[in-house]
Amino acid sequence: MKNLTLILLCTLSFFSCHQATEQTADNRYTAKEAEYDEMPQTARVDETSEEITNAEIERKLIKNAFLQYETKDLAKTHADINDAVKKWNGYLANDEEQKYYNRYANVLEIRLPAAHFDEFLAEITKGIARFDEKSINVTDVTEQFVDLEARLKTKKELEKRYLALLAKANTVTEILEIEREIAQLRGDIEAMEGRFKLLKNQISFSTIRVEFYVTTVEVYEEDSLGQKIATNFIRGWNGIIDFFVGLVRVWPFVIILLVLAYFIKKRFSKNKSK
Repeated sequence: MKNLTLILLCTLSFFSCHQATEQTADNRYTAKEAEYDEMPQTARVDETSEEITNAEIERKLIKNAFLQYETKDLAKTHADINDAVKKWNGYLANDEEQKYYNRYANVLEIRLPAAHFDEFLAEITKGIARFDEKSINVTDVTEQFVDLEARLKTKKELEKRYLALLAKANTVTEILEIEREIAQLRGDIEAMEGRFKLLKNQISFSTIRVEFYVTTVEVYEEDSLGQKIATNFIRGWNGIIDFFVGLVRVWPFVIILLVLAYFIKKRFSKNKSK
C-alpha cells in the first residue's frame, strides 16, 4: 500500500513539473509575440528587405538657390533670364525693382521644375566671372515624406473603419461617439494633406532668387544728352521753387529787416541833411 502511494505521488509530481515547464514556455512565447506586435512595422523587416526598400525609394529633395551679381545691362539681363524661365517651363513668382544709394537692382523670385534646376542655373550664370553671393541648398526630406505619407494612409484607413462602424451603430450614444472620432480624424487628415501637398510642391518646384544690379554711375553714363539737360533743367526749376518756399517760410524776419532798413535809411538821410 505504501509503495502504491509513493508511485502515485511521484507520478503527480512529474506531471506537475511538466505542466509548469510547458506553461513557462508558453508564457515566454506569448511575451515574445507581444513584444513582436509592439515593434514598429519597419523593425519587423529583415535587413535584406530594408536594403531593397531603401534602394527602391526615390530620394525626395528640396532645391533652392540664391544668386547676386553685377551686370552691365539691367534690361538685357532681365530679358535673358525671363527667356530661360520660359524655356525650362518655370514662372516668375516675384519681380522687384530696387533703388539703393549707389545702384539700381532687379530681384527675381523664380519657381522652376526641380528636374531642370541644374540646366537653368548653368544657362543664366554663363559668362558671369564673379558673384557677390552664390548659394545652392539641397535638403533631403525623403524620411519626412515617407513618414507623412504612411501616417496619412493609416488615418484614412482608420476613418474607413469608423464609417463602417457608424453604419452598424444602433444607439444614439454610439452614433455620437463615432461621429466625434470621425470629425477629429477628418481634421487630422486635412491638416496632414495640407502639409503633404506643400512638401510635394517644394520637392517638385525649386525656388531660385536672383538679384542683379548696376551701379548708379553706370546708369548716368548711359543717359543721353537730352535726358541730362532735361534732368538739370528740372533740378534748376525745383531750386527756384525751393528758394521762394524758403522766403515764405521766413516772411516775418523779412518784414522786420525791411522795417529796420527803412528807419536806418531815414535816420541816415536826416543826419546827412543836417
